[in-house]
Amino acid sequence: MNCQMPYARDLSGSANARINFDGGFKFLDHGIRQMAGVVYWLGLQQERSRERVQRSYGVVTSQEVMNYLTDSRKVASPMSRSTAHDLMGELATRAWTSKRPFLDVLSECQEVTGRISPAVLKEITDPLTYIGQSKEIVRTVYEKYHGKKTL
Repeated sequence: MNCQMPYARDLSGSANARINFDGGFKFLDHGIRQMAGVVYWLGLQQERSRERVQRSYGVVTSQEVMNYLTDSRKVASPMSRSTAHDLMGELATRAWTSKRPFLDVLSECQEVTGRISPAVLKEITDPLTYIGQSKEIVRTVYEKYHGKKTL
């Protein structure tokens, strides 16, 4: 037990001794906080930002439309998720390739207009107001970590 053998291995070079998690977490925490400060003070060009969002023709909102089509609380006769997914893929591709607003392509589809009213359809396909789950994600992170020491 006390003999040193040249072929034996001790645990001095184990992974837990080689990886410095403490320094890595401190570095990432500092970097994220600095980046948050930069983003907060970053001046955005509103017109350029709008143009970048609108050049998707509204196709980015297809997930929201699919959620409406499959939710029995929002439509009278919901579609199955796979059917709605395939339909949104087809319609989004059609809007993108023909360079037409996604709302116009959706308005021509009887399967969509038979379930969602034109007013709701217009509201949920506006890419300038669509944020997906961003608000929920930010709120969850804020409530979980704001004001708490991370290290």
